[in-house]
Amino acid sequence: MNLIISGRHMAVTPSIRSYVESKLSRIRRHFDHVIDVSVILAVDHLARKAEVSCHVAGREIFVKSGDPRRNTSSLRR
Repeated sequence: MNLIISGRHMAVTPSIRSYVESKLSRIRRHFDHVIDVSVILAVDHLARKAEVSCHVAGREIFVKSGDPRRNTSSLRR
């Protein structure tokens, strides 16, 4: 499994890298042939986001996540 972890507007520290690697090791339970995994961690105006693109045999899986508290706070005025 090739793993690429990058950060936008943030540094990817060794502790963040090991945390992401430990969480992504669970993918092997569900898929036999994981080819590539690309992780992008971003900070944008104090909102934290994560995007994961996983290429397994015959499929491409994309997941996007953000901080829900930051998204709803802009609606309360």
